[in-house]
Amino acid sequence: MQIPTQSILPNPQQPRTEFAETKLQELADSMRVNGLLHPILVEEGVQTLNCDVCSSAYILIDGERRWRAAKLLGWRAIEASIRPAANGTGALERTILALVANLQRADLNPVEEGRAYESLAQMGISNAAIAHRLGTNVNRVAHRRAILALPEELQDLMAANLLPIDVRVVAALELVPAEQRVEFARKLARPGLKIKSVQVAAQKLRDALAAARVEDEPAVFFAHRRAGRPALPTWDALHQLGKLPPWPGVIDAARRTCRACELREEASAVVCSRCPAVTMLVEMIGMSHEH
Repeated sequence: MQIPTQSILPNPQQPRTEFAETKLQELADSMRVNGLLHPILVEEGVQTLNCDVCSSAYILIDGERRWRAAKLLGWRAIEASIRPAANGTGALERTILALVANLQRADLNPVEEGRAYESLAQMGISNAAIAHRLGTNVNRVAHRRAILALPEELQDLMAANLLPIDVRVVAALELVPAEQRVEFARKLARPGLKIKSVQVAAQKLRDALAAARVEDEPAVFFAHRRAGRPALPTWDALHQLGKLPPWPGVIDAARRTCRACELREEASAVVCSRCPAVTMLVEMIGMSHEH
């Protein structure tokens, strides 16, 4: 059945977010010569959507690239298969149908796939149930969802297949202090990188940081090292203006905090990486250099 291209709304549950312009133009050129070889799939009736064209609109389930290419060509209508509107489970069914269609064509990058699985999980579906509905295995679902725990820069590296897609890689990266994690991953990233290589490199860095000689109470030592410079005398000039406490008092408070810490004997760059005292001192050292 031919339906107007302007009456079609993108699937709000579409897991795919990247549509390369060059590939889209290539598809449009092919459709101009050969026509549409496979109809798109839409869902009728979108009363649940808040829009001005709901009475005549369809939700796109499969074929967004073909629909976009048709619009590039200026087609006013496109051949479509129409499925009845889902009652009460529309979002779930649209997500699953779009996922299946994309997975069968290997159109999703790992991050898009993980986000789609996560959206299903947020609807109350377990990893095992997701795997069963989509015809995949539960490890793949778990590994793709684990990617989402990483910073976006690391997600991008996995999406580009420059880091292995595995929960063991996520766990290894979390051994690296947060402020060094992205740079560490960038140095390792390459096609064909092995899981074991990431694990070994992360453990070596952790061991090196843990073995670093602590020459003062940990909060003071690691704050100076993270800041890359000592506190400047200008701090006490600011104190004289009534803007800041005296620097020796700040250092003394940090040292007393360390001595009272239950982890004092285990102090290292890794253990102390999230210590509020370290973070506070780094910010104060920065303030001293700003003035």
